[in-house]
Amino acid sequence: MSAVGRLAAFARARTPAAPRERAAVLGAAGFVLACTVADGGLLSRLHADDVPRYEAVANGVVHGALPYRDFYFEYPPGSLAALLVPRVPGLSYGPAFKLSIVALGALAFWAMWRYLARSGMSSRAAGVAVALWVVVPLVAWRVVLNATTCGRRR
Repeated sequence: MSAVGRLAAFARARTPAAPRERAAVLGAAGFVLACTVADGGLLSRLHADDVPRYEAVANGVVHGALPYRDFYFEYPPGSLAALLVPRVPGLSYGPAFKLSIVALGALAFWAMWRYLARSGMSSRAAGVAVALWVVVPLVAWRVVLNATTCGRRR
């Protein structure tokens, strides 16, 4: 079979999944949009009280301090990566933290969708999964975007 024939066969085999993949992309985009317009979302200057603490931890680690030895750190060691990623030159930590959390949420949505699609979920179940994932940032924005339930203006 020629390369064109293999490509055509691949495209035909992929066609039934195309609506599911479009729904997955729309769900992830809906999550990002919800995180953008939610009270305290990406367009807001509102940050939780924990975000400056996360920034202090990231700055300490970058300057050589070790968690559990040099300062108290209540999270497992693997969580340091989530606190260090937002330390982007040229961006303030709060908005960069929100962006990284939104990116992780969209990635988690994609992973959930792939799992559910392979498990043979119904269209109704897919719709419920998408709706729940998109509604969560609108209802619990402080937890989703700021990892706390207390907020303040910065």
